[in-house]
Amino acid sequence: MEKEIYFEVTTPLDVRVRTTKEYWDYIVNFKHRPMKNKEYIIKETLLNPDEIYRSKIDQNVYLYYKMFDRIYPPTQKATPTC
Repeated sequence: MEKEIYFEVTTPLDVRVRTTKEYWDYIVNFKHRPMKNKEYIIKETLLNPDEIYRSKIDQNVYLYYKMFDRIYPPTQKATPTC
């Protein structure tokens, strides 16, 4: 059974990032609690990042950053499809 997509965006690197509601709940309840009820920040950061860096640990991972109210967390890791 395929899980329902909670949200999906395409980054400026043409990477499609999506999550299910189940995984989103895990992220905001266990990994990144300050991001609970802030999906709009994640989506906006992925759609219009201020900066994108390649991870030093994994060259296939990109980190997306955007300034929001003095918060500047990496919001998503994604591997480009191209």
